[in-house]
Amino acid sequence: MLTRERLVELFQVLRGRDVLSVYVDADQRDPAQRDAWRVTLEREVSRLRRTLEQDRGGDLGGFDSAWALVAGLLRTDEHGSMSKRGWVAFATPDRVWHAGAVPAHMPSSVSWQKGIRAAPYVRALKQQRPVTVVLVDGRRARVFEQVEGVITELQGVLADADLGDLTDVGMRKGSGRSTGVRGATTTDQAQRLREVASERMRKSLADLIDARVGQNGVVVVGGPAEAARKLVQVSQFLDVTVLLFHAGVVCPP
Repeated sequence: MLTRERLVELFQVLRGRDVLSVYVDADQRDPAQRDAWRVTLEREVSRLRRTLEQDRGGDLGGFDSAWALVAGLLRTDEHGSMSKRGWVAFATPDRVWHAGAVPAHMPSSVSWQKGIRAAPYVRALKQQRPVTVVLVDGRRARVFEQVEGVITELQGVLADADLGDLTDVGMRKGSGRSTGVRGATTTDQAQRLREVASERMRKSLADLIDARVGQNGVVVVGGPAEAARKLVQVSQFLDVTVLLFHAGVVCPP
């Protein structure tokens, strides 16, 4: 699949030339419809060719040459199998500049215009960006990752504070019994331990997300607003899009 940089390069190089842009929707789950894309593609090519025949200023010969190159690729095993969800080709009358499968749904279309038709490919590139969803509170975080439409739950992170006997009275019964530390009660000490554990959890979680997302991902953080914002504050999400999701509303980080 083309990178964003390579797509921009092709767009600039071919800006003033007649280019055939072919997009094929091969996302057919019914085996009986596996080759339906061929019928749709041939119909689109015929429609465009009739339009060019009626247009005296249209370069019908250039179109036919470019289509012959693309059709030749589609007849080969490598490009004809459509093992992924879509297929794209950009060609001029003298050469194919790019052809290959993409793991994203493509609208079947054929265009003959100045420069490549890039908009559908840009949408496909956006689908390739990893989306990481984090549900976090003060004790636990669940992490999900979506790539190419597939959602996977990653290993979660837990706050590791073992309050043990310290909270038996102070937290469960609320007695406020002294710990022996001047000015501190069991409740105060347990709260401090819980905050330290939560902070450690957030740092571990931020490191995990930073390592997986890279520079072009999207991170959606959900959960209690305070816990979500604290996670963002300790993270290094410098080049990714971050959204906070709380009570059904997307909030600014």
